[in-house]
Amino acid sequence: NSQKETSSNKLIDELKVDCRECLRPTKHNLIHSVEVKELEWNEKYQIVQCMGCESLSFRRITFKNNQSNDKEEIYLYPSRIKGRQKLQLESIPPTIAQIYEEIHLAISNRLLIVATTGMRTLIELVCNDLNSTAGNLKGKIDDLVRRQLLTPKNANNLHKLRDFGNNAAHEANIQSENTLNRCIDIIEHLLKDIYSPEIPS
Repeated sequence: NSQKETSSNKLIDELKVDCRECLRPTKHNLIHSVEVKELEWNEKYQIVQCMGCESLSFRRITFKNNQSNDKEEIYLYPSRIKGRQKLQLESIPPTIAQIYEEIHLAISNRLLIVATTGMRTLIELVCNDLNSTAGNLKGKIDDLVRRQLLTPKNANNLHKLRDFGNNAAHEANIQSENTLNRCIDIIEHLLKDIYSPEIPS
């Protein structure tokens, strides 16, 4: 293999990167770059800095040689979900908060089956925290509607996530990142409605 390293105190290059602080694509300086070339694939390892908030990120780019139709795979560390900031709700029970954190981490690292099953787990934990005693998750969600803790519309959304979670756990069905982003909206709406109703959803 071969390795090419580029570094400078001055701006090497300027590129658009999803900033974890600004929550949008922003212009970044390329501070340092190392390219590793193998027989079938290349990788670039880069340190980039947002030109707005000045936060640093590590960027890894992989692509195959001699296959120009293949898209580059870009990974950012710390991982992030484009345009999304995690909820900061102190009133969420610790176990539920941990599952929420892990769902966010799984999506940002493209662990889509893990994220989907995690959403189902979170819904069940919320139902248990609200003392729903039905025999299965479908019954628990419906019980919250009967007790007027959930609207029928919100319950229907949770049933969709429940189905996604069941299919991911039993059949390894994978939802797209866009679908899971919409699912996180539903999860966050649930958490705010139950644990911080004073915060607009």
